[in-house]
This record gives sequence, C-alpha cells and structure tokens, in this order.
Amino acid sequence: MNRTRAHVVFVLIILLCSALPLSAEEAGLVIRSPLFGPQVKASTSVENLEVQSFSAQLGLLAQPPVYNEEQRLLSAVSNGSYPVTPGDAFRLVYLDGMKSVTVDLQVDESSNVAIPGLGSIDGKGKTFAQVRKAIYDMVRTYYSYSNPQLVFIRTGSFMVSVVGEVVGTRVVPAWGLTRLSEVLQNATPYASTRNVRIRHADGSEEAFDLYMALREGVLEQDPLLRSGDVITLDRCEKLVMLSGRVYEQGSYQLLKSDRLEDLLTTYGGGLLSSADVQNIRIQRYNPESGAWYVQYVNLLEQPDYA
Repeated sequence: MNRTRAHVVFVLIILLCSALPLSAEEAGLVIRSPLFGPQVKASTSVENLEVQSFSAQLGLLAQPPVYNEEQRLLSAVSNGSYPVTPGDAFRLVYLDGMKSVTVDLQVDESSNVAIPGLGSIDGKGKTFAQVRKAIYDMVRTYYSYSNPQLVFIRTGSFMVSVVGEVVGTRVVPAWGLTRLSEVLQNATPYASTRNVRIRHADGSEEAFDLYMALREGVLEQDPLLRSGDVITLDRCEKLVMLSGRVYEQGSYQLLKSDRLEDLLTTYGGGLLSSADVQNIRIQRYNPESGAWYVQYVNLLEQPDYA
C-alpha cells in the first residue's frame, strides 16, 4: 500500500438559514485540515464524519456487472471500437474454386492472427472491424472470387494488476471492453480518484482523472484496458467531506487550484436557499497536536478563500 503522506481535509457544511435563532457555532460550515487557512481556535465540539468509499465517491456500483460469454460476444460484435484482444477467436469461411474452406483463427499473445497457408495479420492496436478488413483483403489477394466471411465466435480475456493505495495488490481479469473504473473494487477510501496511473506493457505510462470521467462525463478519462496493464493508485492529496445545506453532500477530492466556492458550487451542486454563507464552519485536524480546530468563513467577504 502506498504510504505517501497526504493532506486530508474533512469538510462539514452546516449552512443554515441566518433567520434561525442559532449561535454562530451552530450554523456554518466545517472544514478539517491544515489546508484551509490559519488555525483560529481549538474546539472539542467537532462533527464525526465518515469518509465515503472509493466507489461511492465516484458513484460506482460496489460490484461491476458480470457478463456471460454470450453477452460479451454480442457487445463486441455491436461495438465498432472493440479492440482485438489476445484469445479472441474467429471463424473464417471462403471459397477455393468450387470448394468451401472453413478455418478457425485465434489472436495470440502478441495480437497477431495467423491464417494457415496465407500469412499473418498484426492486430495490435486495431479494432475487430479493421482486422476483419485486413483478413478479407489477404484472402482476396490469393482467391479473387472467394467471398470471405469472418464470424466472431469467442472473446478473449487477459489480466491486469492493481497496486498502490489498495486493500491488497491484486491481479484482476479483464476483457476487450473492460474500462479502468471496473477493476478498482479493492481501492481504499483514500485512494486518489484524480490521478490514476496506468503503465502499459510497452513501458509507456498515462494518468487519468476518474472524477472527470464519471462525474463530469469526460469518458476519455476512463479508458479501455489492455493486456499487461499495471494500474497504480496513489494516496489522495486533498480529501474534503461536505455536508449541510448543499445539494450534493459527500466526500470529494479537490485539485490544488480549487477554492471553497468551487467546493460548494461545482462539487456540492450548489447551495440550498436556506444556506447561511456568512457562517461556514471549517473543521480541521492538526496531525502535530492531535487536535481539531474550528473557524468560520464569510464567503461573501472571502470569495477566493482556498
């Protein structure tokens, strides 16, 4: 498990209507951590907040759906971007003069498809549609009126590794349409959702923001996995817990550039009409003293508070 020290911010927003007869300490927003401004005063009156699970932070199901072979096959055939995967099996039928020839083909570990007596097709980085066209072209080169047909008969599978801020390092089964978000069930609540790294078999590495993919709809940030991928989950840098008079309460991982206003309006979905933005209670834990500290922020006077 990745033990990199991270700043963890717990935020509780109790934005109450200013017309209610409550004291300043009873209304406001609470943020816990050394990341939000100076430490104003120690307090024993703190809220007990529970960090949401990794899946809950992203709105994922606790367990991804499991597809049988028939469902996988139908999905692969109907998806124009299905990538050729080691283990995929096809059936090729073509005419050799007046004789019909049937050959079963399989994608090997290097993503090559060997056609007996004709040659080999490199399927690495190609879709099924592209490989099918390449196979047809090869058959027609040798047999002009062969009328080739390729049938997808079985999808392949492969393994990926998930390491880092996880309950335990695991090797997880995947197939051609498995996305990054589907193999992270062993992530801890403190695993980063904003910087998930994938090292591919060729040594190249990419980083993805799953919050942007699953909460904001930027699907490019939730890529399809490849054979041999190693996924690394770092420990989150800025974890905030938000509650009170907002539309979307929960645990959020913020970027360094995010301000308090961003937390309330973008992540929290906006304030309810009864929210008191002049008494935002921020609760912060100081790891050095072991104490919680509380301060109050007036968002109207400090719109750029971070």
